[in-house]
Amino acid sequence: MAMHANVRDSSHMTRPTFIPWLVLLTFVWLTPPVGAQSLRCDQASTAFEIAFDSGAGWQGCWRVDPIGGLTLSSVHYQTPDGNSRHALAELGLGGVLLHYDKNDSSQELLTQRGAMITGQPVCAGTTVASSDSLTTLCRTPFDAGHLLRYQNRQVKRQAGVRLSHAAKLGSFDWSVSYELLEDGTVRPGSTLSGRLGQFTDNPQHGNDILGADAADAIKPFAATATVVTNWRVDVSIGETFDNDIVEQFDFTSDNTSFDRRLMSQQTLNVETLRRTDPERFRKWRVYDAELSASTDGINATRVGYLLDPQPQSYRYRSNTINFAQFDLMVTVNNACERFILNNRSVYPDCADALDRFINGQLLADEDPVLWFSITRRIDPTLNDWPTLQPRKSQFSLIPFDWSQNSPFEQAVLP
Repeated sequence: MAMHANVRDSSHMTRPTFIPWLVLLTFVWLTPPVGAQSLRCDQASTAFEIAFDSGAGWQGCWRVDPIGGLTLSSVHYQTPDGNSRHALAELGLGGVLLHYDKNDSSQELLTQRGAMITGQPVCAGTTVASSDSLTTLCRTPFDAGHLLRYQNRQVKRQAGVRLSHAAKLGSFDWSVSYELLEDGTVRPGSTLSGRLGQFTDNPQHGNDILGADAADAIKPFAATATVVTNWRVDVSIGETFDNDIVEQFDFTSDNTSFDRRLMSQQTLNVETLRRTDPERFRKWRVYDAELSASTDGINATRVGYLLDPQPQSYRYRSNTINFAQFDLMVTVNNACERFILNNRSVYPDCADALDRFINGQLLADEDPVLWFSITRRIDPTLNDWPTLQPRKSQFSLIPFDWSQNSPFEQAVLP
């Protein structure tokens, strides 16, 4: 199927979208129609605009941070009927931690190398230059699968656009991407590839991928490793940033029936560290208190985003880095709290690590920031020599209660 998504550098607003999420998602757009707006990015950023044939679209700013890599800011989403709303204040990397199993001291922060800004990338789609022409961005339209597929309904597929940037970190190739879907979903992701960085002569800490071909001076076992990618997610719905509320969802088995689960939700009122729980299908939601307020005293909504951590299946444990034992950290937004480790090398007047960012501040009437970590194992095989097969990690931010019903719903066919 041909894709019809346009991405262009612009300072003008375009269009966005939605999708229902099981039983929980019913989109509610409570604000009056806004229409296209002018978006101005700061001098370090470049505007982007995405328009889909349905009328949905995105608008925002992008920059490539020397440490954090590709970062989006002032992201707006627009429904097919032209309603536009601020969705994300900022979305980018908090840091990438690499630890080889061969010894305790082989831990390093990949993003400290400051090599995120590179030259012309190899893109599957097209490239667009930054405002200073020093960095470039890949933009790739893709088919995002079924949007609507119901009996007696017209089948509709949705489009998406992937914004990505590649960098060289030591022997590794590192790519950061954001998939912006027609239905309003955002999928941050990263891909690690390149060449294996370290070898060992201990078979308990690596795999034999060289065998008889190994020279006498080369240790034959490619070291196994852990990669922890942390994302800094500042969800800010609407134009007021200091009234967003964070909730945790758990779905526990119903003691009366194994076929049913009971949903419980908990408002997070103070800065905290949290773990995923696959057995409880744990998720987190950020919603705007003002936009979600009931207009009729009955039908309250939760206009925001749901963070779905389903791809997370590993957790890294460290004797020195406490936050790595958790999957989600929630803090009050502070402009100088930017990177998970060695933060003072950039912001000397602020705390040095994510552990120190969490100091008991109350989240009420504040702008919360979610720090979400995804852990991946590198267990090298013969297929990873000499080039490491790509290791990808990704999660989803799913729109919640953004419109009263799906703006893509088609009338019943005769």
